[in-house]
Amino acid sequence: MSTDKIDSDGLRPSSLDEKVAHEWRQLSGQVLGSRGDPGCARVNVTLKAAAERESQSPAAPAYRLWMADNLVRDGLLSDALVAYDAAVECAQSAGRLVATLDPIVGALYHKAQAAALGGDAAAAIATYEDLGSHVSGDADPLFQAGLLS
Repeated sequence: MSTDKIDSDGLRPSSLDEKVAHEWRQLSGQVLGSRGDPGCARVNVTLKAAAERESQSPAAPAYRLWMADNLVRDGLLSDALVAYDAAVECAQSAGRLVATLDPIVGALYHKAQAAALGGDAAAAIATYEDLGSHVSGDADPLFQAGLLS
């Protein structure tokens, strides 16, 4: 089954079965609806349940990335760093939602930014270095690490 196409509704990646696609649409709406409000991480309980229930689903790494991003939005940066690590771990064992998008790259990039935002230059540099070793031929992560040192 192809994982690089989006169905005609624009919301359901073809890599998801109908049940998971429905949940994807529901959770996407909840996350987007909560992002403008303080305490947007409250939706993380639902996201975590979905990620754990379908841990091998291609949607699980995205749910974990959303959880970490919500924590950053709420200013819970140290919790977010741990959540980004969980997103990376999840992405290592789940299939890709979209073949051309690597969820590990997204999680590492967001983690590095969150660490830098929180003033943890050492964690940001280490994460940019991890990202640099994950994406061959792209010097930007190492450049970003250099800017922080």
